[in-house]
Amino acid sequence: MDPLSVTVSVATFLANCLTTVKTLSNLSSKYQHALTTITSIVSETTILGAYLAHVQQLLLINAPGVSDQGAPGVELRRTFDVALTACLITFSCMEEEVRSLATRAGNSSDPGWKNTSRAVWKEGVMNELLNQVQEQQRTMALLVQTLQMQSLSASNLFLSGNRKLLQEMVIRSHSFRSSSFKELQVPESIFDGRPSYLDGSSTVGSAEFDFDDDVVNSTVYRRAMSFKQS
Repeated sequence: MDPLSVTVSVATFLANCLTTVKTLSNLSSKYQHALTTITSIVSETTILGAYLAHVQQLLLINAPGVSDQGAPGVELRRTFDVALTACLITFSCMEEEVRSLATRAGNSSDPGWKNTSRAVWKEGVMNELLNQVQEQQRTMALLVQTLQMQSLSASNLFLSGNRKLLQEMVIRSHSFRSSSFKELQVPESIFDGRPSYLDGSSTVGSAEFDFDDDVVNSTVYRRAMSFKQS
């Protein structure tokens, strides 16, 4: 797990996260009773996306210890993997729910859609996704601070003091997936397998969406993909 691999995975993951959120935003006219929740999810995910983008930048320009092959380096990479995988689980659940909402919204022209939309919308699930996104902002903020440390020992010391927060976030995301999305297959590591968030596209409903233009055209993303292909 070298910094470049992390960077490329995060860039791809981020692009698909934003695509799913954009689709959710477009569904607001179909689920007007849930406009407040939709707006909050879109807003908070945009903030989380900024943290993920910052992680990408720091991995490319200054990542002391991430490439270290000793035990401290292995521990640091494992922590990053766990934190990013928790984020992957949350957004895999969000993609699944948004896909379902988009599919059901195909009947929005029906006379009884207003009542049907309230039955289709799972406020409890969406609020839990919102809460997880907000908590993961704190987790990504920790990763950003870690990458700004001047030494590997300082990075690991900082993370050890915040290990409880990281563990709680991981447990919560796994528990949520197990209880609300039992059939959803998510890898144990962000580097295991090729879930939709890591294969370059995200399918929501029956359509395939391209990367969010702002992410794909970013300097960080282009540089990471260029390094990967060289």
